[in-house]
Formats: sequence, C-alpha cells, structure tokens
Amino acid sequence: MKTPLENSTTQQVGSLSDNLAVRRTELAEQRTVMASERTFNAWVRTGLAAVAAGVGVGRLLDFGAVEWLAKIVSAILILTGAEIYVIAFMHYREETQRLKRTSSAVTPPWVQWLLGAALLLSALLALVLVF
Repeated sequence: MKTPLENSTTQQVGSLSDNLAVRRTELAEQRTVMASERTFNAWVRTGLAAVAAGVGVGRLLDFGAVEWLAKIVSAILILTGAEIYVIAFMHYREETQRLKRTSSAVTPPWVQWLLGAALLLSALLALVLVF
C-alpha cells in the first residue's frame, strides 16, 4: 500500500505529464498554422511570378507583325496568376476553417478576403495595363 507521500508524488507526476501533453499539442497546432501560411505564401509568390511574367511579355517584348501573339501570351500568364490566387485562397480558407476548431492563431477571415480581393484586383489591373 502507498503512503500519502507516494500518492502525492504520483499525482504531481501525472499532472506534469498532462500539462506537457497539452503544451505539445498547442505547439503542434501552431506549427500546422504556420505551415499552412507558408504554403499560402508560396502559392501567392507563384501567382505573382506569373502575373509579372505576363506584364513583362506584354509590355517589354515586341513581336512586330504578330503583336497579338505577345498580348495572348501575356493574357494567359496573367489569368493563370489570377487562377493561382483563387486556388491558393480556397485552399488556405479551407485549411483555416479546419484549424479554427482547435486553434485561435489563424488569420481572421476578413484579412483573408481582403488579401484575396487585392490580389485579384492587381491581376485584373495588370491585364488592363497590357491591353
């Protein structure tokens, strides 16, 4: 039979173990949120590169008699960048909705919508700039 001192020590060890488990879970959730944000940032960088390439093709290259070809290639690149923005936003939004159930460290929805709208607006303005 355990003495009161042994029972107290066992309870303290169990409580410490529970606290560590909770802390590890919180840290894992934070890492997941940050990984999701890094993935979103990578998608946005790719979209920005596509839009920039489209603007570069449309404004800097001169194909002479087939100028329309540069405009078509430019439009395709810019629209691809815009599509990448939409896909990135949808994936990130889905992930943050899933994570919101367990973590409060996700980006607020209004910030997500504002960023998505700003990216799409920039792609549309780039398309207008080319034409």
